[in-house]
Amino acid sequence: MKRSLYNLTDEPFAMFVNRVGKCLRDEKIEHNIVGGVAVQAYMLKFLIRDRDIVSFLDNQNVRIQDYLRNTDDVDISLNLQADDNEKRRKIEEILPQLEFEDISPTESYIVGVKMERRGVSRPTFRFYVNGNKESYEEIVSMNISRNQRGDLHKLDDSWNKEFLNQSTKITIPYCRNFELEVNVPTLEHLLASKISLSRAKDRMDIKNLSQAVKNSGIELDFGRIEDVLLPYNEDDYCRFLQEEYPHELKRLA
Repeated sequence: MKRSLYNLTDEPFAMFVNRVGKCLRDEKIEHNIVGGVAVQAYMLKFLIRDRDIVSFLDNQNVRIQDYLRNTDDVDISLNLQADDNEKRRKIEEILPQLEFEDISPTESYIVGVKMERRGVSRPTFRFYVNGNKESYEEIVSMNISRNQRGDLHKLDDSWNKEFLNQSTKITIPYCRNFELEVNVPTLEHLLASKISLSRAKDRMDIKNLSQAVKNSGIELDFGRIEDVLLPYNEDDYCRFLQEEYPHELKRLA
């Protein structure tokens, strides 16, 4: 059975996600971290406000699992302007750069990440600590989309480029000497992609994210969400409004 084990408060996972973003930015490749990790990034941004992750967890009576859905996948959307063979070659060049061994942000231990399985679409990486490569049995998978037909399930492929063009970078202080930087879709685009899928885990993400948005006093641009979803995903969108923003359902009618 597949296990979902990590969130961005876990040092090894935070270090790995940060490494992915840094390598892609260094290579000047437009990208977004999408899916559950993008939701985690927004949730932490709203939760910790002007603190860092470590002090937030130390000083708050909070069960982080009540807010963040764990995962062992890192989903990435890349904007590579090349034919498919060239895209594959570029990805194969980048993947080894994601391996590292370094001291953790809190200086508690040494974190190592090694590629377990090569693959342009779904490579996997094994985490270990303090030089013991048997210490962590869990493996993180990376799902890489590269502007191919069908990358956006249940949405028109043209939105992939739009999501990347309007990408935003979230910076989250982890501790005194480490910041987590994550390129993600806009909040509305992330919600739209989750609403279009509407699997059990997506609905959990939608509920958690919507509650955090409301608690933070943020006003969503519903027009932007509707541009993505309507008319082909109207039923899923109406269910989202009914559950989270019923007053907007009246406007839509």
